[in-house]
Amino acid sequence: MNNIFFITTLKHIAIKIFNLLIFIAFSAILIYIWWILAGKTYLQSQQPMGGDYFNALTYVNFFYNHLPLPPTGWIPFWNEGSSIIGGYPWLSFYLMKPLMAFFDPASTMEIFASASIVAFFVACFLLFQQISKNWLIAFTLTLIIIVTRATYYPLMTGGFVVSATIQWYLPLVLFFLYKFQEKASPKYLVAASILGGFSLLQHAPTSLLTIIAPSALVLLALPVYQKNLKNKILTVVWFLALASAIGLAGIYTVILQNFLGSGGDACQSPECWGIYPKHLIVWMSFLTPIILIAFSVLAISIKLFKRKTQMLSFLPAFMGFIVFFAYALLANLHLINGAANVMFPTRIFWAANLFLLLITAHLFRSVNKVLPKITMLISIMTTVVVGYAILVYPPNIHKDVINIDPVDSYKFTIDKYKTSELNEIVPEWIPIHEVNWRLDTFNPGIVQWWNYIAKMPSTRGYSAHPLGTHRDWQYLLQYSTRNPIVENEELVKNRALFLLDAFGIGYYEGSIAPYPQSILSDPQIVLKNGHSDMRRDVIWYQFSPDVISPIVSPNNSNTVLFIGDDKGYDSFIRTIAMTNINSFKFIPVKGPQDIGAVSQKELSTFKAVICYRFKGTNWSNITSFAKNGGLVFIETGSLDNPPKSNLGDIFPTNNLSDLEVQGSWSNTDSERSPITENINLNKFSPLIFEGNPWKLSASKISNLKPWAKLILRKGNNVIMAYGELGNGQIIWSGMNLMYHTVRNDNYEEAKMFGNMLSSVAVKNTTEPDFKIQRTNPRIINITGNNFNGIYFKENYDSGWSAKENGQKLKIYKAGLDFMYIVIPQAKQNQNITLSYNGSLTNWLFFLMSLFSLILALLYTMIPHPFHSIKRHAHHHIKQKIGKKLTTWWQREEE
Repeated sequence: MNNIFFITTLKHIAIKIFNLLIFIAFSAILIYIWWILAGKTYLQSQQPMGGDYFNALTYVNFFYNHLPLPPTGWIPFWNEGSSIIGGYPWLSFYLMKPLMAFFDPASTMEIFASASIVAFFVACFLLFQQISKNWLIAFTLTLIIIVTRATYYPLMTGGFVVSATIQWYLPLVLFFLYKFQEKASPKYLVAASILGGFSLLQHAPTSLLTIIAPSALVLLALPVYQKNLKNKILTVVWFLALASAIGLAGIYTVILQNFLGSGGDACQSPECWGIYPKHLIVWMSFLTPIILIAFSVLAISIKLFKRKTQMLSFLPAFMGFIVFFAYALLANLHLINGAANVMFPTRIFWAANLFLLLITAHLFRSVNKVLPKITMLISIMTTVVVGYAILVYPPNIHKDVINIDPVDSYKFTIDKYKTSELNEIVPEWIPIHEVNWRLDTFNPGIVQWWNYIAKMPSTRGYSAHPLGTHRDWQYLLQYSTRNPIVENEELVKNRALFLLDAFGIGYYEGSIAPYPQSILSDPQIVLKNGHSDMRRDVIWYQFSPDVISPIVSPNNSNTVLFIGDDKGYDSFIRTIAMTNINSFKFIPVKGPQDIGAVSQKELSTFKAVICYRFKGTNWSNITSFAKNGGLVFIETGSLDNPPKSNLGDIFPTNNLSDLEVQGSWSNTDSERSPITENINLNKFSPLIFEGNPWKLSASKISNLKPWAKLILRKGNNVIMAYGELGNGQIIWSGMNLMYHTVRNDNYEEAKMFGNMLSSVAVKNTTEPDFKIQRTNPRIINITGNNFNGIYFKENYDSGWSAKENGQKLKIYKAGLDFMYIVIPQAKQNQNITLSYNGSLTNWLFFLMSLFSLILALLYTMIPHPFHSIKRHAHHHIKQKIGKKLTTWWQREEE
């Protein structure tokens, strides 16, 4: 008996070794074929391939030099900064780290991408063998994958390197799902979930469409041991839940981009919708439909005559294919223009091709079960025919050039391809490694490679679109500096200058959509301009630090606290931009919406308070602030239910009432005052809102307090007044001035608002002396003398902290949703450290992903404790519920 067991074991081991050797041999042949067709071309090319090649390379280079723990990582170079988690998909760059020790960034990326493609082929081979149970068929189907153009579209055409490196997850996830069906062991389902979670971390948008969604449908359609539909659905939910939990930090990016991002603009190109049959002919191999049709006919014929084939075994694969068919159809019908603009249907052809061949493998298996001897001959013939077809019609793997300007920029920037010096395309006087100024260019061909070679951040990004209000501010910069359609040249110049300062733009490249001539021709703004040795058609500019301040800007400017909602703050910033009240004059700081939420101590650090679209009725602290010398602007015309009576000391009137006015400013008078100086009411825009009267909050002249002075009145109704309260000044408006100004883009109204703030909008003559050190993107050291605040022009993130000599300083949201740090006292030898340690949200998603992964891995290695916990929990819950039901039943009986 022992001998029989021993022989059986040896035989079993021998079969496994034999199968492993076959697997290795066939895999080696497949890899060699790939090397001849595409691998050698990609890795040994004299130029990089793929339209967006530099996009991933820029990130690779960044992680090559900085590799923080993901939740503590900060990327400063595109779109005014963002955290790693919630930004561009990041896991690939961490996985590349071992290669970074041996290769330069470009080689690291290309080798990693090539290894991922090879892993895709090997995983496909494994999957096809699992389904067909035939090595030759698996080899042949994988060979078709290798010679299909669509396989290489993400990497060699689009240059979507990160997206391309997750292709291998799809066949491997499917492999484990089919193993789950075959073995009825949950550990295979967990393995599939782990891989799905990793794919989400590596590139969540691509993973959701090409891996998670089709895999879920495959799992739902698999004839697993749960015959009950409810249990099958629960299994799918479990798979999705675990994969999502592991990939949560990646899904977070998708959520941000979908709800706050700007990457979903409507598609305007046929490339997004799909051009058929052209795209199918160009990107898909003719071998796929031929072999699919051939095996379909064979299976149907046998079914008709033998009636034994299990033809519906291909249903799971067909369900997976439906995802891609539906996506392409919806894109072609222009129903998902936003999604199709980001992910063209051609980007997912590789996955659709895999599922079509997977259906073929199923059909072969169904035939093989009925006619095993004939199918051996069929498999040999299939391999020979496909091999012959490839030799007769060799594939032409499509390679695309990079979307860069100039088209050969790689020759000047990437070491492994370098044949010329950088100064041939970038002037030597541009300090490319200056981290405290931004470069602005509207040329995406330059943006793509700029932050690969330069530490100087670009105002715009090539990927990881700005979110929410940051997106709106970038659009305002674009609108205000790229051929603005505004008749008032002074307004154009003011707004452009305000935004250049707000973004910290010290340098500019003007090959596309140049700035207004009022900016570029002003010697007080432009310190220097010129071109590179080779590109004489491109002019570069350096702006004066006297009119534009840097990214990290210690200063002595006054600070103005805004109290109100986000929409109100937006109107406030846009209004002061029209008269260029920039950071040299004061720093706008975003406060709470409730007027009673700011303490007197906190108010004492500001020179003025703007109350617009605010909430609350507790004016006590703001009244004290005004009496102690502060300026307070109150706008009641913006409120849905403005106060009518019992207004308090801070208002220049005792009572207010609602008023509707439509039309011009006739019958309007203004009192001579500093606020109305040089203001022409005839240039004000009409009081009208979408054809209806403009709603005002007004006071009768007789209701004005003794200390109040009239600014504007409409007949007997005062709509704007001011006066001194204690040592400070109160300005009240009931006309919703800022919204009216911005809505009509009215320069005259903006000037009047500027006059209201003239007492605090004063440039401080005391120039701070400071030095900025930022060798690490997440740590900034500021040393110097005589500054009472630091304006930090990167996107506000709660993960930033500021300390002076170990004492924590408060960071406010300021400017264009950037940051401002108030320093209690300006003095000599100041030393402030800004550091990014990650937001609570970043840490939460990261730790949840990590914890879920650890639990899943533990389950695959030691499942018994988990089963025991599950049984005890189930028993405990059942007991609790049963006890409650019994008690309830007894009460009912009584």
